[in-house]
Amino acid sequence: MNTTAKNVTTGQLKKWLLAPPKDPKLLLLTPELAYEALVHNDENFQRPLSTGTIKEYARRMKSDAWPLVADPISFDTKGRTQNGQHRLHAVVESGVPIAAWCFFGQPDDNFAFFDIGRKRTPGDIFSINGVKNAKCAATIARKVWKYRQKTGAPHPIKISQLKTPTEAYDYYVALKPDSVQDSVCHYKRLQKQRLPSTGTIAAMHFIAKGIDLELAEEFFVSLATGVNLGPRSVVMKLRDHLLRSSGSIRAEFVGELVIRAWNAKRTGRRTFDLAPDNISSAYPSMV
Repeated sequence: MNTTAKNVTTGQLKKWLLAPPKDPKLLLLTPELAYEALVHNDENFQRPLSTGTIKEYARRMKSDAWPLVADPISFDTKGRTQNGQHRLHAVVESGVPIAAWCFFGQPDDNFAFFDIGRKRTPGDIFSINGVKNAKCAATIARKVWKYRQKTGAPHPIKISQLKTPTEAYDYYVALKPDSVQDSVCHYKRLQKQRLPSTGTIAAMHFIAKGIDLELAEEFFVSLATGVNLGPRSVVMKLRDHLLRSSGSIRAEFVGELVIRAWNAKRTGRRTFDLAPDNISSAYPSMV
């Protein structure tokens, strides 16, 4: 099969939309072609557009990160877009052409069967790439990104958003998989002991071990198991509070409590504040 995308005129595309060819076409969809295709749409026939999806697709097209995929742009017998309208709008917005398979003259009834499958989650993408403990690893990677984003800490790769599962996987790779998998072990230990928001706490372990590896192991193992903790220990105070509050405390605040306890331990203080934070306050940094 010839896999070279054809650059055709808008006139030729219009002919195919109104008099569909039998075979699919691999086209280089320029902004002009995408606009011509969209002209034939019927707003009453289309699903509502997602502005965020269009902007995200356009961003990836501009970064030259849009591959040729086996998900065609499909048009019905009236030239209306059955599948791929967000990609077409993104091509227009980005000004960047993409290669895409195009199917013409599809039965009108086919429209009801597009986009009804379950979307891939970060855990799915991690599994596809052979990552062990995929769901846990994906959660930790996303929570680490959020911590660094909110505290202004540097990221290992330049990425200002983490909207797609593929971006989460790229971030995981940049964090170094072996290091994330080490924190996955803490995730499982915390989960076994029924502590809340295990993904958030495991992400805090990942951050903490970059500051003080030995203390991080001591702190988070004791937090999970309760072993070797005196009654005045800040880790015991944190553990007791989390176990009592399980199910009634938001995950983001669990992260803040862990940071407060860690900072108290690192600076030799015997206590820390358990009161909920102001939701608009700055996210604390681990020291």
